[in-house]
Amino acid sequence: MPASPDDRLQCNFKTPAGTLINIYAKDAAELSALLEDLEGASPQITAVEEMFRATAAAAPVAGPPSKQAAPFGDSAVPSCNHGARVFKSGTGKKGPWSAWMCPAQREDPSRCEPIWND
Repeated sequence: MPASPDDRLQCNFKTPAGTLINIYAKDAAELSALLEDLEGASPQITAVEEMFRATAAAAPVAGPPSKQAAPFGDSAVPSCNHGARVFKSGTGKKGPWSAWMCPAQREDPSRCEPIWND
């Protein structure tokens, strides 16, 4: 969204995944409120970035849609006590897999179990 003529402040951020976020505000109070909103949305931004990264690297799927297509379907992103879950997929010894992972660090003993897709 472009800045309006009344906007006096601008902040630009680039996430580690390369997403550019622009914030425009009329004054310091509005900028502060918008930055707090952005902080609250960061787990969702990370989840969406991971979803696109994972699906861009995935091989095309033949046959009817499966639960693997959930990130682009009507389903909402599941969450846990740690925030919005992150969609991950890959290919292991037993073939392709996908799951919704807890956003907590692997070392965190309170990290939730994955939600595996069939």
